[in-house]
Amino acid sequence: CSIRLSHSRILGTQAEDGLNVIRARFEFVDSEFAGTASDAFDADFGEGLIERCVFHDIDADAIDVSGSTVQVRDVRGINLGDKGLSVGENSRLTGERLTFENVDFGIVSKDLSHVTVSDVTIQGVRIAGLAAYIKKPSYGPATITVDGVTFVDVSVEHQTLVQTGSWVDLDGARIWGVDVNIDAVSYTHLTLPTK
Repeated sequence: CSIRLSHSRILGTQAEDGLNVIRARFEFVDSEFAGTASDAFDADFGEGLIERCVFHDIDADAIDVSGSTVQVRDVRGINLGDKGLSVGENSRLTGERLTFENVDFGIVSKDLSHVTVSDVTIQGVRIAGLAAYIKKPSYGPATITVDGVTFVDVSVEHQTLVQTGSWVDLDGARIWGVDVNIDAVSYTHLTLPTK
Protein backbone atom coordinates (compact mmCIF):
# COMPACT_ATOMS: atom_id res chain seq x y z
CA CYS A 1 0.00 0.00 0.00
CA SER A 2 1.03 3.63 -0.41
CA ILE A 3 0.94 4.47 3.29
CA ARG A 4 0.95 2.25 6.37
CA LEU A 5 0.71 3.41 9.97
CA SER A 6 1.33 0.93 12.75
CA HIS A 7 1.52 1.75 16.45
CA SER A 8 1.48 5.45 15.56
CA ARG A 9 0.01 8.52 17.22
CA ILE A 10 -1.25 11.62 15.42
CA LEU A 11 -1.93 14.19 18.11
CA GLY A 12 -2.83 17.86 18.35
CA THR A 13 -2.81 18.77 14.67
CA GLN A 14 -4.14 22.20 13.71
CA ALA A 15 -4.35 21.55 9.95
CA GLU A 16 -7.56 21.08 7.99
CA ASP A 17 -7.20 17.31 8.53
CA GLY A 18 -4.99 15.36 10.90
CA LEU A 19 -4.10 13.14 7.94
CA ASN A 20 -5.42 13.31 4.36
CA VAL A 21 -4.83 10.52 1.83
CA ILE A 22 -5.66 11.29 -1.80
CA ARG A 23 -5.85 8.68 -4.58
CA ALA A 24 -3.80 6.18 -2.62
CA ARG A 25 -3.98 2.88 -0.74
CA PHE A 26 -3.63 3.02 3.04
CA GLU A 27 -3.53 0.79 6.10
CA PHE A 28 -3.72 2.05 9.68
CA VAL A 29 -3.42 -0.45 12.53
CA ASP A 30 -3.05 -0.09 16.30
CA SER A 31 -2.88 3.70 16.10
CA GLU A 32 -4.29 6.73 17.90
CA PHE A 33 -5.67 10.02 16.56
CA ALA A 34 -6.44 12.71 19.14
CA GLY A 35 -6.80 16.43 19.69
CA THR A 36 -7.20 17.42 16.04
CA ALA A 37 -8.67 20.82 15.19
CA SER A 38 -10.72 19.38 12.31
CA ASP A 39 -11.25 15.88 10.84
CA ALA A 40 -8.79 13.30 12.15
CA PHE A 41 -8.57 11.29 8.91
CA ASP A 42 -9.82 12.17 5.43
CA ALA A 43 -9.61 9.82 2.43
CA ASP A 44 -10.35 11.18 -1.04
CA PHE A 45 -10.64 8.55 -3.78
CA GLY A 46 -8.63 6.11 -1.70
CA GLU A 47 -8.80 2.47 -0.73
CA GLY A 48 -7.77 1.05 2.58
CA LEU A 49 -8.14 -0.52 6.00
CA ILE A 50 -8.40 1.03 9.47
CA GLU A 51 -8.07 -1.57 12.23
CA ARG A 52 -7.70 -1.43 16.02
CA CYS A 53 -7.49 2.37 16.06
CA VAL A 54 -8.91 4.91 18.49
CA PHE A 55 -10.03 8.46 17.70
CA HIS A 56 -10.74 10.78 20.62
CA ASP A 57 -11.19 14.45 21.40
CA ILE A 58 -11.59 15.38 17.74
CA ASP A 59 -13.16 18.72 16.82
CA ALA A 60 -14.88 17.33 13.69
CA ASP A 61 -15.14 13.85 12.10
CA ALA A 62 -13.08 10.86 13.16
CA ILE A 63 -13.09 9.26 9.70
CA ASP A 64 -14.27 11.12 6.57
CA VAL A 65 -14.18 9.32 3.21
CA SER A 66 -15.18 10.54 -0.25
CA GLY A 67 -15.15 8.47 -3.42
CA SER A 68 -13.38 5.73 -1.48
CA THR A 69 -13.59 2.04 -0.57
CA VAL A 70 -12.72 1.45 3.07
CA GLN A 71 -12.79 -1.33 5.67
CA VAL A 72 -12.98 -0.39 9.35
CA ARG A 73 -12.57 -2.93 12.16
CA ASP A 74 -12.26 -2.59 15.93
CA VAL A 75 -12.43 1.21 15.93
CA ARG A 76 -13.51 3.54 18.74
CA GLY A 77 -14.45 7.20 18.42
CA ILE A 78 -14.91 9.18 21.65
CA ASN A 79 -15.72 12.86 22.19
CA LEU A 80 -16.14 13.90 18.57
CA GLY A 81 -17.32 17.32 17.41
CA ASP A 82 -19.18 15.86 14.44
CA LYS A 83 -19.35 12.32 12.97
CA GLY A 84 -17.76 8.99 13.83
CA LEU A 85 -17.92 7.82 10.22
CA SER A 86 -18.72 10.25 7.41
CA VAL A 87 -19.09 8.31 4.16
CA GLY A 88 -19.79 10.36 1.04
CA GLU A 89 -19.55 10.87 -2.70
CA ASN A 90 -20.21 7.31 -3.88
CA SER A 91 -18.07 5.59 -1.25
CA ARG A 92 -18.34 2.02 0.02
CA LEU A 93 -17.49 1.33 3.64
CA THR A 94 -17.70 -1.95 5.53
CA GLY A 95 -17.00 -2.29 9.23
CA GLU A 96 -17.34 -4.38 12.34
CA ARG A 97 -16.90 -3.94 16.07
CA LEU A 98 -17.29 -0.18 16.12
CA THR A 99 -17.99 2.10 19.10
CA PHE A 100 -18.87 5.80 18.99
CA GLU A 101 -19.44 7.81 22.16
CA ASN A 102 -20.36 11.46 22.66
CA VAL A 103 -20.81 12.45 19.01
CA ASP A 104 -23.15 14.54 16.88
CA PHE A 105 -23.66 11.61 14.50
CA GLY A 106 -22.43 8.04 14.88
CA ILE A 107 -22.45 6.86 11.26
CA VAL A 108 -23.46 8.95 8.23
CA SER A 109 -23.88 7.69 4.67
CA LYS A 110 -24.53 10.39 2.09
CA ASP A 111 -24.46 11.11 -1.62
CA LEU A 112 -24.84 7.70 -3.27
CA SER A 113 -22.71 5.93 -0.66
CA HIS A 114 -23.39 2.63 1.07
CA VAL A 115 -22.28 1.56 4.54
CA THR A 116 -22.46 -2.05 5.77
CA VAL A 117 -21.51 -2.52 9.43
CA SER A 118 -22.02 -5.03 12.22
CA ASP A 119 -21.55 -5.14 15.99
CA VAL A 120 -21.91 -1.40 16.55
CA THR A 121 -22.35 0.50 19.82
CA ILE A 122 -23.47 4.14 19.68
CA GLN A 123 -23.67 6.09 22.91
CA GLY A 124 -24.66 9.66 23.71
CA VAL A 125 -25.42 11.19 20.31
CA ARG A 126 -26.49 14.81 19.96
CA ILE A 127 -28.24 14.54 16.58
CA ALA A 128 -28.55 10.99 15.20
CA GLY A 129 -26.89 7.63 15.67
CA LEU A 130 -27.35 6.59 12.04
CA ALA A 131 -28.08 9.02 9.19
CA ALA A 132 -28.54 8.60 5.43
CA TYR A 133 -29.18 11.57 3.17
CA ILE A 134 -28.22 13.69 0.17
CA LYS A 135 -25.82 16.55 0.81
CA LYS A 136 -24.79 17.11 -2.82
CA PRO A 137 -27.74 16.75 -5.23
CA SER A 138 -25.46 15.77 -8.13
CA TYR A 139 -25.05 12.38 -6.45
CA GLY A 140 -28.19 10.84 -4.97
CA PRO A 141 -29.61 8.98 -1.97
CA ALA A 142 -27.53 6.91 0.42
CA THR A 143 -28.00 3.69 2.36
CA ILE A 144 -26.84 1.93 5.52
CA THR A 145 -27.12 -1.73 6.52
CA VAL A 146 -26.48 -2.42 10.22
CA ASP A 147 -26.49 -5.86 11.83
CA GLY A 148 -26.25 -5.82 15.61
CA VAL A 149 -26.48 -2.26 16.89
CA THR A 150 -26.70 -1.19 20.52
CA PHE A 151 -27.83 2.33 21.39
CA VAL A 152 -26.85 3.58 24.85
CA ASP A 153 -28.39 6.78 26.21
CA VAL A 154 -29.91 7.51 22.79
CA SER A 155 -33.64 8.25 22.60
CA VAL A 156 -35.63 6.56 19.84
CA GLU A 157 -36.06 9.84 17.92
CA HIS A 158 -32.28 10.28 17.80
CA GLN A 159 -31.42 6.76 16.66
CA THR A 160 -31.93 7.40 12.94
CA LEU A 161 -32.25 10.35 10.56
CA VAL A 162 -33.17 9.22 7.05
CA GLN A 163 -34.05 11.52 4.17
CA THR A 164 -36.55 10.67 1.42
CA GLY A 165 -34.99 8.33 -1.14
CA SER A 166 -32.43 6.97 1.30
CA TRP A 167 -32.87 4.05 3.69
CA VAL A 168 -31.37 2.34 6.71
CA ASP A 169 -31.66 -1.40 7.34
CA LEU A 170 -31.53 -1.66 11.11
CA ASP A 171 -31.20 -5.26 12.28
CA GLY A 172 -33.33 -6.47 9.36
CA ALA A 173 -36.00 -3.76 9.51
CA ARG A 174 -35.88 -1.17 6.73
CA ILE A 175 -36.39 2.46 7.72
CA TRP A 176 -37.42 4.55 4.75
CA GLY A 177 -36.62 8.22 4.53
CA VAL A 178 -38.92 11.15 5.19
CA ASP A 179 -38.82 14.76 4.06
CA VAL A 180 -36.08 16.55 5.95
CA ASN A 181 -33.98 19.56 4.98
CA ILE A 182 -30.47 18.45 5.89
CA ASP A 183 -29.10 21.97 5.39
CA ALA A 184 -31.48 23.16 8.11
CA VAL A 185 -30.25 20.60 10.63
CA SER A 186 -28.78 22.68 13.42
CA TYR A 187 -25.95 21.48 15.58
CA THR A 188 -27.37 23.38 18.53
CA HIS A 189 -31.07 22.66 18.08
CA LEU A 190 -32.66 19.90 16.06
CA THR A 191 -36.30 19.20 15.37
CA LEU A 192 -36.55 15.79 13.80
CA PRO A 193 -39.37 15.10 11.33
CA THR A 194 -42.27 12.89 12.37
CA LYS A 195 -41.81 9.38 11.02
